[in-house]
Amino acid sequence: MSSGKGRYRFRYGNHRNNSDLTRFEAGRVYLQRPDKTWYHLGTSWCQPTQASLYSESCRDEIHKGPPWVDGGPFTRIRVSFPPEQVLGQGTYSSDPVTRNYYGITGFIKYEGGFHSPDFTGDLASYSNLPALHAGMSLVPSLDGWSDVAFAKTRPRLEKAGAGIALAELRDVPRTIKSTARDLSDIWKVMGGSTTSRIMQPRRVANSFLNEQFGWVPMIKDIRDINHVYENQAKIKSQMTNENNRWIRRKATLLDDYQETKLGGEGGMRVSPAGDPVPSTLFRDGAAPHWELWEKKHSYITTSGSFKYYRPEFDATIPDYSSGWNEIRRQMTMYGLRISPSNVYRATPWTWLIDWFSDFGSVMDRITDWGLDSISCRYLFLMRHDIRTVTLKQVLPMRTGDVTLEFDRVIDAKIRRGSDSPYGFGLSWNGLSPRQLAILSALKISRRNSNFP
Repeated sequence: MSSGKGRYRFRYGNHRNNSDLTRFEAGRVYLQRPDKTWYHLGTSWCQPTQASLYSESCRDEIHKGPPWVDGGPFTRIRVSFPPEQVLGQGTYSSDPVTRNYYGITGFIKYEGGFHSPDFTGDLASYSNLPALHAGMSLVPSLDGWSDVAFAKTRPRLEKAGAGIALAELRDVPRTIKSTARDLSDIWKVMGGSTTSRIMQPRRVANSFLNEQFGWVPMIKDIRDINHVYENQAKIKSQMTNENNRWIRRKATLLDDYQETKLGGEGGMRVSPAGDPVPSTLFRDGAAPHWELWEKKHSYITTSGSFKYYRPEFDATIPDYSSGWNEIRRQMTMYGLRISPSNVYRATPWTWLIDWFSDFGSVMDRITDWGLDSISCRYLFLMRHDIRTVTLKQVLPMRTGDVTLEFDRVIDAKIRRGSDSPYGFGLSWNGLSPRQLAILSALKISRRNSNFP
């Protein structure tokens, strides 16, 4: 689907000014003398390193423009490591018990914050950012989503499944009988029966299948038919206006968020961590602890421009308003046409075939190509993954717990274009004569398209 010149870009730098890796002061430790004056024991320094940089890589294409009327594959990765952050800044004091440091007796005070989080257990190997970007090992996968993208984005001419519903009426008596028998058993159990077989595995399995492949589809068909009946004038007008015209469509295929705990135990994962800070600052009997969490948000979408052609919705033909074309429009909207998809789904036990294969999707493609002339001018499949690893450090200070949270973020985007006007996995060279003829009728040629 690409007609541009490919390129690769990479950059990285420090979060503060892209080049400054000079250490900076994060806090100071003081010891109080007997005369109540403060003696400076030392300074906690934060040292930015190469591992604390952000980095960004991008693989895309240069296209002619403006205006820009086509697109191509795109991959962008952003990695952010911010260990030079200083969090929890404040003034922390030890207990009134005097301590001896460097020959001076008094108690400790720390003015500053905590820094340099230790993310050991995750992302530690990501310090070699250029090699990781060049190898594209951080790119999210689009495997398994290509067929779903075309199926979810393409126009759906049949707004209800009345044809399949009529074919499945033969199963209604058995469905009602099975459900009634289950309700009877439930009643017996509520009445104290000890001989009911309702909880036996076979009966439970039958009841589940009866619900999933009986009542649920039946109720959905009834709702869809009712929706078409109440809105048929609007639906007919919309399909007539869109017929043989390019329509932009988009869909969301996945919107998933997960949080996973990667580890955690007692101890310090931040600096300063030695003596006298912060050990002398903690409450008696309390110890610091840390947790490492992964938060991942995956978002997959599609966007495309589609066209279909059905003669009964062609307002330019002389007999558009004829009774026969009105019947054909009603049959299309209600899903009463004889099509490969409807014949297949009305065949007994095809739901079981679809459970283990994508044969039903193949039949839908045949209907799209051969009956409805559905094709796309472009179709993109996009995925956006944001992965945040958070180090949560809890410090039991004498004035109360101090919780610090440091984040490392990997933000990755990928976009892939379809291989031909019929979606992914089918190149232009693989199109049949009939498919090429349909494209010619729709005024789509390889020369005036973005497809390879």
